[in-house]
Amino acid sequence: MCFSAAASFSASAVCAAAGVMAIRRADRADLPLALIPMIFALHQAIEGLVWMTHAEGWGRHAGYAFAIIAFCLWPVYVPIASWLSESDARRRKFMLFFVGLGAVIALLAAQVLYFGLIIDFATHQIQYLPTTPYPLIFDYLYTACVVGPFWMHRSPYMKIFGCLILAFFAVSTLYFNPARYSVWCFFAALSSVVVYLFIRARAEAGEPGSAAAAG
Repeated sequence: MCFSAAASFSASAVCAAAGVMAIRRADRADLPLALIPMIFALHQAIEGLVWMTHAEGWGRHAGYAFAIIAFCLWPVYVPIASWLSESDARRRKFMLFFVGLGAVIALLAAQVLYFGLIIDFATHQIQYLPTTPYPLIFDYLYTACVVGPFWMHRSPYMKIFGCLILAFFAVSTLYFNPARYSVWCFFAALSSVVVYLFIRARAEAGEPGSAAAAG
């Protein structure tokens, strides 16, 4: 099979290592961004549990936890973390649009998940299929919320991270549908190592985050 519990736990370990190093070097304004690899580490560990239990018993709760992080947390967290890290006032104003849009997306996703979630292994990959259909535009608006703020960030590392997320969204949609959410999250998690490179570069250059700059 293409993915497995071992793959998810391995990705979790890589993200956790990157997250620990990023958190240790991040200033207050960049800390929410530095936490992204750690959240991905938790996310992939949860999916490892889904694999191990085949989403049965408490493993089904793990599947819901994975879906909540994927659909409800990221579209809000990414714009807020980017906004806190950015010191350019003009860029921050544009990022606020994605904060609002992300909140709407998260509420709609929570409503869809409330009505039920099918967790299927038919393709030897995990499919998270809401029992209530939603418009296809949801995927594109969601993607805008988790990519747009990174593209607006003045750091080239964040722009690269955004490009990787978008590229893996396209690959997952074209080649791994309908298991695209699981596959996309897996590769996005590994890509979050770029966040550590961003934090390291800021620390070595002595660049303050937005909170420090504002002070």
